[in-house]
Amino acid sequence: MVTKMEAMKNVLQLPGYRVCEYMLVLDPTEELRERVVKLREEFQQTYRSNAVSGRPNIMLASFAQYALMEERLINKLNLVAMGHYPFKVELKDYGSFPAHTIYINVVSKSPVQELVKTIRTNAQALMKLHDDRKPYFALEPTMNKRLAGICAPAFYRTVYCKGNVAAETVRRR
Repeated sequence: MVTKMEAMKNVLQLPGYRVCEYMLVLDPTEELRERVVKLREEFQQTYRSNAVSGRPNIMLASFAQYALMEERLINKLNLVAMGHYPFKVELKDYGSFPAHTIYINVVSKSPVQELVKTIRTNAQALMKLHDDRKPYFALEPTMNKRLAGICAPAFYRTVYCKGNVAAETVRRR
């Protein structure tokens, strides 16, 4: 009898069945991104921390899915973006996840939370790999600038935009 794990290994060897990790994020404007990077550098110099590099963002969701589902996901996320009104994101002060991350608080949480709920309602079925790998939806938004912590891997980015709302999927290599 073939175990579930052996069956998954056999499936993963087929073309297109490679599992990819994704992050769906809001991408800040170039000006804001530069300001956050400058803050990160100041923090690193002031506190002699090993601040992590990486692009500042607001994570909306993370999930794993087969590579062959990427085009369907992109189409669904484009539909969600086209149907969502632009909104302003306000940032203020700092927060932290003890011992590994310092972030900028998102003051205007409601529009971001509504976007996450819309994505969850409309795209969750496409984001679910199987019962053991369900998507994570960030209902408590933060501007992740990772001033201290573990180094993030390189990312592949695809941007989806409608008006002032810009979201992007980030696939780990």
